Amino acid sequence: MNEYKLNNVIKSSNIRSLNPTTRENSDNLNYGDGIGAQFSKFIYDNKPYSHFITITFAINISMEKCCKYTSMLLRWVNRKIFGRSCIAKGEFIEGFAFVENHKSGISKNDLHLHLLLKPSYRFNDFRQHELEDIIETCAAKIYHGNKLHVFNAKGIDVTVPWDDGVIGYCLKQIRHQNFDRIKLLGESGLSDEL
Repeated sequence: MNEYKLNNVIKSSNIRSLNPTTRENSDNLNYGDGIGAQFSKFIYDNKPYSHFITITFAINISMEKCCKYTSMLLRWVNRKIFGRSCIAKGEFIEGFAFVENHKSGISKNDLHLHLLLKPSYRFNDFRQHELEDIIETCAAKIYHGNKLHVFNAKGIDVTVPWDDGVIGYCLKQIRHQNFDRIKLLGESGLSDEL
């Protein structure tokens, strides 16, 4: 992904613009140079994050399908958390998704996702396990074809970010490559399905 595309993605989001020359709110981190550093800085500068979510898949699907189904899941979750008219009211989950290659013991797919969610007043209405239940319930409604569940309910985990190290954890496979695997979260789910 080139800098032009990055800036267009950022401009189309509700998250504040990237200014790679400023270092306020960056806690004096060394980001290095290049587009990977700009992504890292942008994600660190958009703290705080209220939730860290891991999502795994129950079937082996392509990157495109992974993103498509995740967007569908996020739209369902948005309706459950913010109500049916959430998009009309401009209320939806915001933050970042990170698509990783990693096969865990419970996943049937080499891909899984980590999400960092921006705080929302609506999250105050739910305990952590209730938010996880909402995501699992919505995930259970999404099928590939007519029979196969897309998401693995045992592979959905919702936690509160323990510290800024969670951001580095999300970026561990993306620092110098695979920038197309960072997605903004917004009203339609993921920023793109590529």
